[in-house]
Amino acid sequence: MKTIKTFYQKEKQKEYEENKQEQMMRDYSEIISKLNLLLGAGMTVKNAWKKIVEDYHRQKEGIGTRFAYEEMESTYREMQSGVSESECYEHFGRNCKLRAYRKLGALLSQNLRKGTKGLTELLNMEAMQAYEERKMQAKRLGEQ
Repeated sequence: MKTIKTFYQKEKQKEYEENKQEQMMRDYSEIISKLNLLLGAGMTVKNAWKKIVEDYHRQKEGIGTRFAYEEMESTYREMQSGVSESECYEHFGRNCKLRAYRKLGALLSQNLRKGTKGLTELLNMEAMQAYEERKMQAKRLGEQ
């Protein structure tokens, strides 16, 4: 028998998804900054990813569940299971369902496939752009 979602259930689901996306966008600039810092320190993308996931896992009890970091953790487990790193980053971008994360996933994947030089510069530009977007989002939320 097919279950019919009530209007209330649909609204709750919609509200949950909106909150999830807002939280992920708030975390985006932080994630980019962390990646940029670790890559600038000489880490590989995979090791930087691992470090961010491990740090989140240690802090999770204090900060609560962060959807973007959960998706990063899932992506890291996928890498450990043997899926190519490049594919994992692309999956990460698609699974997050936000343009910014799709761009990040494509950037990291392209870096691995084509050996694009200047990834840290690209991430630095992305971090500045994400920070500006975060400021505008905070302003919009303040106005509401």
